[in-house]
Amino acid sequence: MSSKENERKLAQLMKLIELGAIDLPDVETDDKGAGFYADDLEPAGFSPELLERLKAAGLLNVREQGAPSVTLGKLPESAIVPVDKVTKKVWEKQQELFSGQSLAVDVARKSKKRVSASHNDVVVSLDIDNLQGVEILRKLTEFDRAVMNAVITLNVAGGRDVVTAGAVYKILNPATTRYPSGKMLEQINKSLDALMFTPVIIHIPGDYTGDGKVINLKGYLVPAKRATVEINGKTVDDAMQLYETPPLYRFADCMGQIARPSLKALAVPINMNADNVALKSYLTRRVWEMKRAKSNGKVPKTILWETVYKNMGVPSGSTNALRLKRGRIRTTALQILDYWRDCGEIHGYEETTKGRTAYSVQIQPVYI
Repeated sequence: MSSKENERKLAQLMKLIELGAIDLPDVETDDKGAGFYADDLEPAGFSPELLERLKAAGLLNVREQGAPSVTLGKLPESAIVPVDKVTKKVWEKQQELFSGQSLAVDVARKSKKRVSASHNDVVVSLDIDNLQGVEILRKLTEFDRAVMNAVITLNVAGGRDVVTAGAVYKILNPATTRYPSGKMLEQINKSLDALMFTPVIIHIPGDYTGDGKVINLKGYLVPAKRATVEINGKTVDDAMQLYETPPLYRFADCMGQIARPSLKALAVPINMNADNVALKSYLTRRVWEMKRAKSNGKVPKTILWETVYKNMGVPSGSTNALRLKRGRIRTTALQILDYWRDCGEIHGYEETTKGRTAYSVQIQPVYI
């Protein structure tokens, strides 16, 4: 509700009270009150008795007592994007992981020293014991991955251990200063809840640690709990208090497999709905892997459109609706690549076709 609407509503209420036309306890309101707090209205001359009557009627917001005050610093200049094989495996092999399987991952070490051919692989699994009684309602999506990376960015690069859905949106869409829609906040919060209840174990053998010690990284994808805090004088009921650094970041950082695109590069001027957040997340990871791989010819510079569509959850088929959806995804993807070309993040790109169908796009990266 707007400030002017709040003022109008309250003025009308005051007039009805003066006329004795309503009995306050019988007033029906929504659970958000009228958008005012008692300490906001006291300086304006509202008596404590009247404030109590408004509160009893549900027309006054109640400020949470004892909520810790949090001061948020500026947003970081760069985002953090893990580009390691373990994170990739968690998203690509969810069916196997949620069924209790442990998956081996042959990971390149940060050190340039060669690992013997008989070395043990890193093993990733989900801590199924900690999933007892927790129902996984859906598979994790690329949108969830973008949200996790935004939390990591705020926590590690931004130094924040308290995160809100609004702050996550600022990382997902740094191109705008507008507050996100209620629908977007709901999508982000649902994603955060899914990440908070997905526990992972990363078993790192001594071959990778350098000192022969075995390490088991354990934790939830977003290790946090919901908390009520006060931010800039306002009470936020659904903030997240992180109690440790996310484990997938800790592993990727240990292996030196982190991309750090600037928020300017991520400020793509497009409508940033959930689908476009996911699309930009996927392209960011692919392109920045290329930008980091100047001497690594193993990182492909070509992105298949079919791979993009699959990652976006678009099934194969030839219906008109599917063709239109693929067309929208491709158009938006090219807009993102055009922006990165104009920003100097890539030299350009070249599309290839098979027959009359767009088949792939080859990126010409500017190496880091």
